[in-house]
Amino acid sequence: MIKDIHQYHFSFDELNFNEEKLIQLFSDFSSANNSLLIDSLQNFLPFIKANCNPVAGFRFFDEKSISFQKNILLIENLHFELGTIIYRNLKEVSELFVFVCTIGKIVEDNIHKLFSDCDSLNAFILDRIASELVECTADLLEKKIQSDFLKSGYNLTNRYSPGYCGWSVSEQQKLFSLLPDKFCGVQLTESSLMIPLKSISGFYGAGYNLVRKNYSCEICDDEFCYKRKLREDRTMKKFFRELNDKKILVSDGAWGTELFKSGLRAGECPELWNETRPDEVFSIAKNYIKSGSDILSTNSFGGSLIKLSHYNLENKTYSLNKTAAEISRKAAGNKLVMGSVGPTGKFLISGDVSADEMIDSFTEQLKGLIDGGVDAILLETFYDIDEAECAVKAVRNFDDIPLICSFTYDRNSSGEYRTMMGATPKEVLQAMITLGVDVIGVNCGGGYNNTLDLVKELREFSHNIPILIQPNAGLPETIQGEIKYSETPDVISNFVKSYLNIGINIIGGCCGTTPEHIKVIRKAVDEFLSAQ
Repeated sequence: MIKDIHQYHFSFDELNFNEEKLIQLFSDFSSANNSLLIDSLQNFLPFIKANCNPVAGFRFFDEKSISFQKNILLIENLHFELGTIIYRNLKEVSELFVFVCTIGKIVEDNIHKLFSDCDSLNAFILDRIASELVECTADLLEKKIQSDFLKSGYNLTNRYSPGYCGWSVSEQQKLFSLLPDKFCGVQLTESSLMIPLKSISGFYGAGYNLVRKNYSCEICDDEFCYKRKLREDRTMKKFFRELNDKKILVSDGAWGTELFKSGLRAGECPELWNETRPDEVFSIAKNYIKSGSDILSTNSFGGSLIKLSHYNLENKTYSLNKTAAEISRKAAGNKLVMGSVGPTGKFLISGDVSADEMIDSFTEQLKGLIDGGVDAILLETFYDIDEAECAVKAVRNFDDIPLICSFTYDRNSSGEYRTMMGATPKEVLQAMITLGVDVIGVNCGGGYNNTLDLVKELREFSHNIPILIQPNAGLPETIQGEIKYSETPDVISNFVKSYLNIGINIIGGCCGTTPEHIKVIRKAVDEFLSAQ
């Protein structure tokens, strides 16, 4: 039996969750919506009170049980690679509390049901409330530790969790091995995802005269810390402001076909051009801005560590992605930049790669894109929900950066849309909303005409979540030895108007689309908005 284990069942009232906290929680909404939020809370309150099950616990380790080396914490022969920031804030502690807390699964199941019923607004509100409730549970546990377990003169550090501040989420497996099985009703998947999802785990440290450092900018002096960027600069929120103000954003067109026009050879790594031919990459980005794009992508679609390893460039994952973001950032000026992240080409189902390897591969790419200055992340041309989940988890390591996730579909002989892995649009939509994706998307595929019914289907399933569409310019054909796409700028004009009437929020193009296509889209969007 594991010693020094303590577990608590709290009541909902002990969480001290009230209307004031709710309004603070939704501070990114205008004050005009406060009454709506309060009404929603009142509607949810009886259900939450009856079904929120706050449980928290910890295992205690004294100074004889723990030791520190450079950036590493040792507990019971387990090596936790904390990274510089967390190590710096834990290395002086004398005692450690390994904790887990959750609010149970019933609230989470109701969120899923609301999404299934296409009630996305209430699902979104309840999801955010649930996230706050589990934070309140962790705060309550912290108070319990402070009042009942701290020695005289001892202070408690902030709580630190895998997946934050450079501590790999995969180390969650080691953390849970220190605790009883299904401690507090929480267990891990193979990819280190906690079930129930509304759970938190991590470490508290305790020691004599420790100075507690908050998560904002007191935690470190790293000029390039993404948390510092989020809290001081707030550029990550610019995406939402622009989407709210402009209602419809025009994105860019194809990068691959434009790179081939500029001289990229078959079999050559497109992302290497960020280093070897940055002027050509900049020119592609600038041409889209001149054509009317509100938001640019980056030349980083195949920039994951796994993808770059095919060219023996895995050691350049960070630098090539950072440069890609910097080039688009320079071309965009005051316009938006979304960091392009494509699938790895590996399949979880076949055992080619583990979920942890995928997450690490995406994480290294994302570090470069975010440090290079992107305003949002675009996961595009995905076809496997499980791989997309890995990518989303990697993005969540970087906190509140806006996230777009776009899938590609084919239409079968029955007229139904499916991803390559057989998922329906509704299944994808439900999975992505549950994972907290901000914008869902459709890209690539059979073209503007072929994608129209698919987007109607998605909009019918959810009237609230923003939708991005970036279809191909039809299908490619070889004419006199040259690849041509069937949907010219003139051809797509009426289709663009149809998309706008459906209620999409971001529109651009994928393979075969050019700056001329973007000019047509820009004109259609401007005319549509001026008529509103």
